[in-house]
Amino acid sequence: MTRQTLRLKKSQQQIPDTFFSSNISSLEIFGDSLTELPDKLALLPQLLSLSVISKNLTTISAELFKLPLLHQVKIKFGLFEKLPAINSPSSLKTIFLTDSKLLTLPQGIEQCAQLEILVLNSNQLSSLPKNLSLLKNLRRLVLDKNQLTEFNFSRADFPKLNHLSLEGNQFSPSSKQHIKQEFGIEL
Repeated sequence: MTRQTLRLKKSQQQIPDTFFSSNISSLEIFGDSLTELPDKLALLPQLLSLSVISKNLTTISAELFKLPLLHQVKIKFGLFEKLPAINSPSSLKTIFLTDSKLLTLPQGIEQCAQLEILVLNSNQLSSLPKNLSLLKNLRRLVLDKNQLTEFNFSRADFPKLNHLSLEGNQFSPSSKQHIKQEFGIEL
């Protein structure tokens, strides 16, 4: 298994076909012109970790959430507003989707039962699905700088949670009071 770093040229909008090798376990992609993570991700069944930094990423293939061994996804500076649905149990433990235009969490997020770290700061989330509370292994939840107005979860929803960050949202006074009572966080 190998670790690969791909630095795309300024005008390069796609990952070269020759780059898809089934023995890659860790992949880092840097390229501001990259517009999509393609279906060819399915050709990387041994992938454990994927990191992408691209200011023009608009499309993420559903194949990403089908990779059987994938434990960590980090995507920063994308233009995508939504993610493909998660339709089968996932081995993901860490998701970082930051500094993007994400409006909603992917349908089926509860399929990530092993998820421990969820970092979604600096997006455009205005609400969270109730099924987020099914992520009982969540230890770290970062939702700073979104457009959230409510956080209707309790401490009991996340029994292993030891870090919650909600700064820079638009919570109502009653939501702020609820967050303070349930989680001890003053906003």
